[in-house]
Amino acid sequence: MLYRCENEERDQSGGQRGCYDIPAYGKMVYGGLQGVVSVLADLKASGGDLGHPICNNLRAGCWLMGTFL
Repeated sequence: MLYRCENEERDQSGGQRGCYDIPAYGKMVYGGLQGVVSVLADLKASGGDLGHPICNNLRAGCWLMGTFL
């Protein structure tokens, strides 16, 4: 739940999925909460740009819970 790398995500899901891929940004480095925290740190470093790909992805729908299932 806190973090897993790409290979651990694939192993846990039987090869069905890896870390979440944010359109126009790329794959999260970690699955779980740490993946989200790392992307939010990038958002903060960009000065809170609401055009950041994670902001666009959040506006597009409810995806976050799917990253933990």
